[in-house]
Amino acid sequence: MTKTSVLMFHDIRDVDSTFFPKRYQKPYFLTPKRFLSALGKLRSRIISPEQGFRSEYDLDCLNLDSSNNLILTFDDGLLDHYTAAKALAADGISAVFFIPFGVIIERQFIQSHLIQFLIASCGHNALVHEIQAWLTANAVSDAEIHNLGLSNWGASNIWTPSEVFITRSLREALTIGKRDEFIRHLCKEYLRISLDDLHSQLYMTEKQIVEIRGMGHTIGSHGYFSYDLRFCDEQTVRSELSRSLEFLDRYPCLIKPIAYANGGYNKSVINHALRFGYTHGFGTQQAIGCPHLSMATPRIDPISAGF
Repeated sequence: MTKTSVLMFHDIRDVDSTFFPKRYQKPYFLTPKRFLSALGKLRSRIISPEQGFRSEYDLDCLNLDSSNNLILTFDDGLLDHYTAAKALAADGISAVFFIPFGVIIERQFIQSHLIQFLIASCGHNALVHEIQAWLTANAVSDAEIHNLGLSNWGASNIWTPSEVFITRSLREALTIGKRDEFIRHLCKEYLRISLDDLHSQLYMTEKQIVEIRGMGHTIGSHGYFSYDLRFCDEQTVRSELSRSLEFLDRYPCLIKPIAYANGGYNKSVINHALRFGYTHGFGTQQAIGCPHLSMATPRIDPISAGF
């Protein structure tokens, strides 16, 4: 059986300190030159998503072994990816672009993006103190506040203790609505760019998504607002999956894939996704004991893998 690895791309852009704050100068960034150079070397191994998703291919392969086929996927609907899509299509390469449809259509934000900009744009002490006060005002116990400062990311954690606390608090504490409201308050207080300008410079438009599909690429779901479904109640999980699928159906392909936000899923999420009609699901963790392996395929972060 042929081994196939699925690569997961995010930022592909030259670092511009006038737009991207210091946070983005950490090694999560692929410049366009580095991206195209690597693709040139791997060109003969890249296969189309439709070809790779056939049952005879082994998609559970978390390495970049030189004998592996490669499928390219792009998360978050970033403006970077519109440029990448055109470059790939010009070279006869097709990929999957996982879109958070609500973020694009309603000009909202993926929570983790705003958190990243906040971490980069202001002093951490002031942000930590404000978050602690917010948690206390919302009856979060001292023990829970302490636990939010502990990394649960294992060896992959490269964050400082304050960055861990900020990130986990704004991603996991309280309800989604309260988090959204508080994050927007923090953005107005600390960011050096308006949210409207930030959105225009960060994300694609719906028109560009239509163009990407016209280039022969596959459009997939990244949820509606790209919430981490592991931390959502069942009603929100169903809403994220169903609302996203309504837009995914506008870009018909042979498959209906979803990339779980933050790479996370559980059995309940997979069962809901299957009931709604998704055909393939992608995360970052190994699927151990999962009865639906096609809905729990791990992907590789190319930068972490030395791309």
